[in-house]
Amino acid sequence: MGAAGRRGAAATPLLVAVAALLVGAAGHLYPGEVCPGMDIRNNLTRLHELANCSVIEGHLQILLMFKTRPEDFRDLSFPKLIMITDYLLLFRVYGLESLKDLFPNLTVIRGSRLFFNYALVIFEMVHLKELGLYSLMNITRGAVRIEKNNELCYLATIDWSRILDSVEDNYIVLNKDDNEECGDICPGTAKGKTNCPATVINGQFVERCWTHSHCQKGHATKTGSQSSSTWYTETNTERHQNEETKKYGPNERTEQNSRNRTE
Repeated sequence: MGAAGRRGAAATPLLVAVAALLVGAAGHLYPGEVCPGMDIRNNLTRLHELANCSVIEGHLQILLMFKTRPEDFRDLSFPKLIMITDYLLLFRVYGLESLKDLFPNLTVIRGSRLFFNYALVIFEMVHLKELGLYSLMNITRGAVRIEKNNELCYLATIDWSRILDSVEDNYIVLNKDDNEECGDICPGTAKGKTNCPATVINGQFVERCWTHSHCQKGHATKTGSQSSSTWYTETNTERHQNEETKKYGPNERTEQNSRNRTE
């Protein structure tokens, strides 16, 4: 897959300032740095450079790792990473089965610069079973391309319209999910409970989740003349107003989207 990308809106001093505020505001939980874009390939050595990053100002590409095994990823986690300003791309990383532990707090992909119009690309990840990006609530610009991932499930349970402005340009094909072989089960389903938010897509009212233990966060609500966003907790047993949204630079747009969706 080529590494050329279409240039979008350039990063601005305002973005850097917002990123600094983000790191500062969340410092008690996610102390970290604003790091440059990274191209990590062939082995896991450079992946450790993400350890103290809360914001990646640029893209993050992880690709061409043919000798890695599932056990190589079991102790790897980068909980400080909250935002990527350009795009996230994964291509032929063997042994990686989920991103839930790798990027448990990745909340925003801005898409300031895109990879051929895409802000999230998951391509030929032969062992990936689920995306697991359960904290992801906003892709500000660009579409999603998820293609040729033979083991990948939990795609039909994601409502991309809650994350993107438009889903029309998404390209999600040739995954295991296409063959209806997945049997995805959202949290609580096995016990006859409905724990996750449900939305209608293609005429079906379906619970939304990233994995068997993580609901999809984010559900538009309206109270009187004011609209807001209600986010679900990790246990999904209660709801709370997430005021943190206002602290994330890209979500001037997200707040407007919430108003549009509920009007």
